Amino acid sequence: IPTGYSSEYNYNLVGAEFDVVTADKFMFIAVSFDSGESLDRQRNLAVFKIDLNTSLYISSVHVTPFGTLSGGFQGITINALGEVFVCGRTNGRGFIIKYKNSLMIDWNRGYTEGGWFNFIRVNSEGSLIIAGSATRWGRLGSFLYCPLVCKINGIDGSIVWSRVYVPADSLNSDIRAMDVDFDDNVVIGGNSGPKGFVIKYSSTGVFSWYRQNDSLHGFVLAMDTDPANNIYTGGSLNKLRKLNPDGSLNWSLPAFTGKTL
Repeated sequence: IPTGYSSEYNYNLVGAEFDVVTADKFMFIAVSFDSGESLDRQRNLAVFKIDLNTSLYISSVHVTPFGTLSGGFQGITINALGEVFVCGRTNGRGFIIKYKNSLMIDWNRGYTEGGWFNFIRVNSEGSLIIAGSATRWGRLGSFLYCPLVCKINGIDGSIVWSRVYVPADSLNSDIRAMDVDFDDNVVIGGNSGPKGFVIKYSSTGVFSWYRQNDSLHGFVLAMDTDPANNIYTGGSLNKLRKLNPDGSLNWSLPAFTGKTL
């Protein structure tokens, strides 16, 4: 808990990353928390750099940028220089904050591209890949939350490209997983209404394919890729799936049931 802040505040641990670049062993933790009275509550952000050898830490604590009504940190990642990037949302806008390894803020930017920035990764060239949600009019004339993917320049925060996928079923989409494969292609997963899905974009932002799960409530909640760019997803209904790079299903298995031999 940051010095000077009450333990009664509502804290939300967003994520943690390890600095594997330098010889020193550090862990970075991103936290969102509320402070102030109920009628004057502020959303605060904190990033901690913890020395894993001594447990000593430094922190950077500040009020949510671009407004204080709602939102907070959603994801954290570290690049090859040990710089820290945190994404989030506040008042309907996505934002990114770049910290130097010392936790001094280098820059922060708000984006009108998407209301929510949920996930952030660094690709092989040092660019940032963001996955989240953007608001768009659906194909049936309804207002939707649609899957959003952005490529961001890691040096100055400018947008390289941005893509929004509007589902044909005109249902709201939740982005629950994201990964960047070994060729810098981007894959995201989640659910559109009651069905799970996976979307793939090339490293240059070209749409590759959209695959929807057959079963109801088969949400995609976790995702990883292997060196051959196969995609592995896990989620509700205890399903584990392997997708080939072209999106075709390789296999689908029930998850571990908890039974012992």
